[in-house]
Amino acid sequence: MTGVFSSHNQELVDGAPQPTFERLSGGDGFAFYAWNSLFVSFNSTQGSDAFFESFDHALTTHIKDHPEGVWMFALHRVERVLAQPSADARKRSAELLKRVEPILNANVMCFDMRGMTGAIVRTFVSGIFLLTRSRVLNKVCDDPVEGAEWLRDLDPPVPGLRENFDGFRDTLLDKGDELLGPSPRRR
Repeated sequence: MTGVFSSHNQELVDGAPQPTFERLSGGDGFAFYAWNSLFVSFNSTQGSDAFFESFDHALTTHIKDHPEGVWMFALHRVERVLAQPSADARKRSAELLKRVEPILNANVMCFDMRGMTGAIVRTFVSGIFLLTRSRVLNKVCDDPVEGAEWLRDLDPPVPGLRENFDGFRDTLLDKGDELLGPSPRRR
């Protein structure tokens, strides 16, 4: 698969080309997809062994297919955060991100969650990014459209995203609703 958008990763929806996401792996409450060099994750869990094993498999596949560089977009919709992530979950997340960091161009972490819980989670993750001082551009947000627009407006952007933005955005939102349930902002 190349980093350039082509007809092999789109379908017609209501007569208009719509980007399709290639499913890499997934499980109950989470799934990992590829769209060109963009790695897209959907998650409604707080991390489990099955989640991390699936994440590891999908990321390994994606990196192998795109050694020239990747972008990441993670959409999280967690109804209730029951506890701080375990030390093991934090360690495994850090290990996976460290492995991709040398070829990661930019990363969006979208926590589409309401209220104080969402604000706390977004603040916590933003703080981690500030403390790690990574060379990678990171965006933490609560609106998936805002995150997708940020990726589109990067210089250089995700290959093919500017030309196919409306279809990508619609596919991202539809897939998020299908896998994670409707966004809290539309309930």
